[in-house]
Formats: sequence, structure tokens, C-alpha cells
Amino acid sequence: MIRWLFRFFLLSLLLASLVFSLSPVSAGEPIILNDKVVHFLSYFALMLALDFSCMSGRYLLVKIILILSYSIAIEFAQSFIPSRDMSAYDVLANALGVMAFIFILPLIKMQKFYQHISVQQDS
Repeated sequence: MIRWLFRFFLLSLLLASLVFSLSPVSAGEPIILNDKVVHFLSYFALMLALDFSCMSGRYLLVKIILILSYSIAIEFAQSFIPSRDMSAYDVLANALGVMAFIFILPLIKMQKFYQHISVQQDS
């Protein structure tokens, strides 16, 4: 059951990031948070949702490649949107969010919640 919640969370994050990333931005909109912080946190959350939706340590590299490919594809698509542009710094912030998740993953795996989820998925 928990795995399905994380899959829903993953799908929601993917759709939200797609809509926000490909929507034109008007010049007068205020920036609430630093853009790179938003990228970092978004891709940390995407990686968390993907990892919790299908917990198999053997496929961690595949998950990383999928998320980073999605990041690059979104940035490339932004080059075709008026008032948007492709930014290598955004991809870097996205990659740092993914890397932060990878570094924190051993700490997450020690938590009872994670162990409870992984036991449920094995059965």
C-alpha cells in the first residue's frame, strides 16, 4: 500500500515539474525561493519518490540515469518555450539534488520506516 502512495507521489511530482517547467514565465513574477534551491529540492524529492516506489538496490544506477535524463530533456524542451531558456546550471542543481539523495540514502535505510516498507514489499 505504501509503495502505491509513493508511486502516486512520483507521478504527481513528474507532472507538476513538467507543467511548471514548460509554462511560459512573465517577467513581473516574483521569485519566492532561489531557482536553484527549487531545482535541488525537486530532484531530491523525485529521487526519493522513485526509490521508494520501486525499492531494489540493484537498479539505483538506472534510477539515477532516468531522473537525470528527464532533467536534461526538460531543460532542452525549455529552449523552445518563450521566456524560458536551457540552463546548464539548472541541470547541475538537479544533479546535486540527486547526489544529495544518494549520500543520504544509507541514513534513510537505517530508519524503522524504511525497513518496514522494504519488508512489506518483499512479502
